[in-house]
Amino acid sequence: MSEFDLLSLLTALAEGQSLPSGAQQFLGERLLNDQPRARAFGVTPATLEDHLQQRTALLRSAYPSFRVLVERALHIKAPLLLPLWDLWLPLAMQIAAARQQVQPRGLGLGVLGGQGTGKTTLGAVLTLLLARQNLRTVSLSIDDFYTTYHHRTELKQRDPRYERRGPPGTHTVNLGLQALEALRHSQADSLTWVPRFDKTAHRGHGDRFAWVNLQPELLLRGQISAAHLHLKEMVFKQQSLSLPESMGEPVPLSYSPAFGFPPGVFQVSLLPSGEALWELGETQTPLKLPIAQLPSGWDLVSGAVDVVVLEGWFVGARPVAPSGLEAAPPPILTPEDRDFAQTVNTALHDYLPLWQCLDRQLVLYVSDYTLSKQWRREAEQKAIATGKGGMTDAEIDAFVEYFWRALHPELFIKPLTQNPDLADLVIEIQADHSPGRVYQPGEEL
Repeated sequence: MSEFDLLSLLTALAEGQSLPSGAQQFLGERLLNDQPRARAFGVTPATLEDHLQQRTALLRSAYPSFRVLVERALHIKAPLLLPLWDLWLPLAMQIAAARQQVQPRGLGLGVLGGQGTGKTTLGAVLTLLLARQNLRTVSLSIDDFYTTYHHRTELKQRDPRYERRGPPGTHTVNLGLQALEALRHSQADSLTWVPRFDKTAHRGHGDRFAWVNLQPELLLRGQISAAHLHLKEMVFKQQSLSLPESMGEPVPLSYSPAFGFPPGVFQVSLLPSGEALWELGETQTPLKLPIAQLPSGWDLVSGAVDVVVLEGWFVGARPVAPSGLEAAPPPILTPEDRDFAQTVNTALHDYLPLWQCLDRQLVLYVSDYTLSKQWRREAEQKAIATGKGGMTDAEIDAFVEYFWRALHPELFIKPLTQNPDLADLVIEIQADHSPGRVYQPGEEL
């Protein structure tokens, strides 16, 4: 099998070139020799030929767009043909098959993964590959369901242990449940609000966006007062729609240097050029601004959705028995630590209805969970090198250990990799952030 250079072979395959004699056999043997991965993707000697044909067809269809995505959107310079072939293509094929089993409704897909595990890349690539199979994907993060800034401020006053957003207890579960259910059961004439969260608001404490992302045939109207943009009305395809009831605080004019707007009414729409057209009262000349200068906001999803992805650092995690926290690993050391862990464990029960909306569960698993500190340090060092602020090593330790005390990876994440009733697929993430072994939960490797 060593006579072929795999990367050269995959490049030729992606570009539609003829393969040398024995290349197909080489690819097939390589696939079957990784038995856990083959079982995870349902590949057997009997299905191998058909599977390779489908994988190759999808590769050739998606490869030009994939290269653009990697280089321009994800800004990744390293060649990603190997993870594309070994992981993302068969995973997208498997998800498409699972969607067929639940139609006419959409498929709910949970993705558990912490910072640095590649959730963003995975989500972008899957969206592309599923689109090539005529499937529409909408992705949400558990972060999109955070409670408002004022609610979390009140929570911290009642319980100072909730010093950061993130753990169970800091989300509006019903908001997420409404969005997931509406998307899974959406139809051709459906209009569904998807909440989004602004992590930069209130000096980094965060709040829900009080804005709506522009799209064709969407018109936003509002009032400029007290140096803020107050949304009042929305018109979509000439139909007046109610704004979401649970938005955050209005967008400050200081959001953009271009927002030197006088007080008064405004309306804004999207031009065919991709610019935003601002109309400010009757006496002001309309103003065109690049769409990038507008705030981000909630998404209005029009029409049916085939795959709904929910990702986050504890998506799919289950509560543990209270006795399991009595001998918890560090940094859960003191009675106060155990009491906080139990409070969060109890709050996790409220998230189970969300997990019930998920037809399939993936786990991006870092077997050495302490790598999260190393990865955080690398991210902070990059931020500092570009002139941005960054945390010290001590601050990083405190930040990461706060989440370990809330939901310790050994207690709440590792069980998903061992129980096929809790998850469908485990993708191990290596120290360099790249995907490694792939297997079904509970398999002996």
